[in-house]
Amino acid sequence: MRTLIAKRLLRGGLAFLVVPAVLVINIGLSRFGTEPERPPGAPAIWVIDVERHDAHRDDRSFTAFVGPAVECQAAGQPIRPIVTYEPERIIVTFTMVNMGLRCGMTGPFPYEVRLDERIGDRVLVDGFCSSIAPPGEPACRDGGIRWPR
Repeated sequence: MRTLIAKRLLRGGLAFLVVPAVLVINIGLSRFGTEPERPPGAPAIWVIDVERHDAHRDDRSFTAFVGPAVECQAAGQPIRPIVTYEPERIIVTFTMVNMGLRCGMTGPFPYEVRLDERIGDRVLVDGFCSSIAPPGEPACRDGGIRWPR
């Protein structure tokens, strides 16, 4: 008799535990799925001043000039970017510290981007353009390629 009650409780208890576990797994997968990682803060765009701070194929760093992606947005200093390495491109995604709504140009701020790999034959791409920007964004007409120009 005790084993029959234990089996029923166990079956009922497992069913009670399986549903929350499935929900947690689903929430976890949707939260940490294949979407590109986005840093915290306000979206930002960047450029390379090729006349004064050009990048070179053998470089493991370059100077990006970072500014807010939207004219009137809450933005301050750039936050350390997320860098994604692919065979054909290096994607650099910046955001800026939220400092309260300001209209007018904030920045651009120079930021020395240090890479784990040489640039090589890859293009440098603004991550705002590859994953965040709305269709038709003027700063992304060329697909966000910032180097080479």
